Amino acid sequence: MSKAQDIDLRQDVLDELDFDPRVDARAVGVAVEDRIVTLTGHVGSYAQRVIAENIVKCVSGVEGVANELGVRLPVTAERDDTNIARAAADALAWLTTMPKDSVKVSVTRGWITLDGDVAFHYQKEAAENVVRDLTSVRGVTNKVKVKSNVSGLGDRKRRNHERTTTRSQ
Repeated sequence: MSKAQDIDLRQDVLDELDFDPRVDARAVGVAVEDRIVTLTGHVGSYAQRVIAENIVKCVSGVEGVANELGVRLPVTAERDDTNIARAAADALAWLTTMPKDSVKVSVTRGWITLDGDVAFHYQKEAAENVVRDLTSVRGVTNKVKVKSNVSGLGDRKRRNHERTTTRSQ
């Protein structure tokens, strides 16, 4: 990719960030080299950090994103780890798609770690999505494991195949 194309791509990224009101584009630095976008600077929440990255991923021509954005919480948003853990546990408890007590929360200096087992990938994603927007969250590590009943799916396919084979004979 030429230098001129990188410059054009950088402008496209800046325009998209500037267009979305969820992110303060003035606080985000953008560098582009060979279609890889590097984001620098600081945003006011972990949710804004994720949103900025997702905006950039949607820009045509971007092949990768290095998200080096830091999170600087406003003084009014500071909460201690105990309060963040309580808020995260409560948010998870309200999820109707999540079995009760399937995901546990730990918090260290505003960084949430999720642990546990769920049956489906969408449940793992839902757990992360519901806690990342909480006030004072600096980041999320999602260690939730998906424990699908793969053998059950195979049994259904086998039974369907047997029914189809029996009918055709």
